[in-house]
Amino acid sequence: MPFISICILSYNRPSHLNELLKSIDYFRDLEIVISDDCSPRIKEIEKKVLNFKKYKVKLLKSKINRGYDKNLNNLVKNCSGQWIIFMGDDDTFVKGSLKKVVTFLKKNNDLAYVLKSHYLIHENNYKEPFRYFPKTCFFEPSIETLIKLFRKSVYIAGFMIKRDLILPLITSRFDDKLNTGLNQIYYLSEVVLNHRSAYLDVPFTQQTKEKKHDADDQMYDRNKKQFIKRSPTLNISIDFLKSFNKISSYIDKKYNIDISKKIQLDMSKYIYPTLSIHRDKGLIHFLKYVSELQNINLDRSKIFYLYVIALIIFNKKICDNIIILIKKIYGYTPQL
Repeated sequence: MPFISICILSYNRPSHLNELLKSIDYFRDLEIVISDDCSPRIKEIEKKVLNFKKYKVKLLKSKINRGYDKNLNNLVKNCSGQWIIFMGDDDTFVKGSLKKVVTFLKKNNDLAYVLKSHYLIHENNYKEPFRYFPKTCFFEPSIETLIKLFRKSVYIAGFMIKRDLILPLITSRFDDKLNTGLNQIYYLSEVVLNHRSAYLDVPFTQQTKEKKHDADDQMYDRNKKQFIKRSPTLNISIDFLKSFNKISSYIDKKYNIDISKKIQLDMSKYIYPTLSIHRDKGLIHFLKYVSELQNINLDRSKIFYLYVIALIIFNKKICDNIIILIKKIYGYTPQL
């Protein structure tokens, strides 16, 4: 049994998948499993995998498009490591980070989930660090821990969790009935309510902000039964954000607790990234998006309206630079 399973969700990005594979620079005690969700460019993806000679890679190919959650579940079922590290196919590992992470996990074997730090690489090659706490810290299982980690854990790249704890939890409930695309958040919720977790203050993965996907890069809309451009439309963004509440509401009901409002408040305080994405699409579109966020109760904090006003008065670039400056001053994401 390998200690680590690097589990990659793949769809139609052969060149970026190749970059990810090349960034895996630690080869002891791990396996690599890729689950492809019926990519139109599967032949190119197969070629990239076959040409990757440094390490054995298991490629799982679906004959139909099953969607994000089923693709993620397929990885859990078909890997064998003690720990799973999920990766998106257009993200990469920070050089030398895998060895540090494996060392930490082996030293702290009582942990069940670890939140990572990561970089966002901007157009000018500035690496914006996402450090959620000023140093590595540990959390006991509790409702408070879940609220702290819920929003911070949505980014799939570098998501670390023990396989044996989520294997019995595998479900299509949120995919088939609620259509969330956030199964990892459900697994996180169950695990951190019942087991110890941690934040590791080591930059682990990196994402390029304006990565230029191939001109024909698409995503499959299972509701419309057709391929569409890979773009954060208003409806896609709102449906995605609604998914958080669908999962937290389920956890509330299952454990007879009340976390949904607190999670909405936390998300409201840190809603800037999703707000800013829609500002460049025009003022009318932006205000409509703001209205939709209000309808799903993501305007619970005063800072929500500070973001909205700032984005209306200033352009997105100025606001982005202010956010980056604040994070530089603090050294990590400030606790709002």
